[in-house]
Amino acid sequence: MRRNFGQTAGDAARLLSPWWSHTERVLPTSATVATSVLGRAEELDLGGNVHDALIAQACAEGGVGLATLDRNQHRVALALGVDSSYLLT
Repeated sequence: MRRNFGQTAGDAARLLSPWWSHTERVLPTSATVATSVLGRAEELDLGGNVHDALIAQACAEGGVGLATLDRNQHRVALALGVDSSYLLT
């Protein structure tokens, strides 16, 4: 989750605590993610959405699917070959 939708930083941290307080739930990443994404930034027309692609590529590297409410992130993830589910129709 990269947006807190109007919540204070403290509230957002408390809400996300069940995920980040267990290190086995934190998806590690590598420099390969950044170099892969940045190398394709123009092709993917990322503009200011590099973070969407970094998150998607980290999911791919970690072998987990991406679930997103962001249509653009879903589009980028699919372009990267990431298993992505768009949660809004």
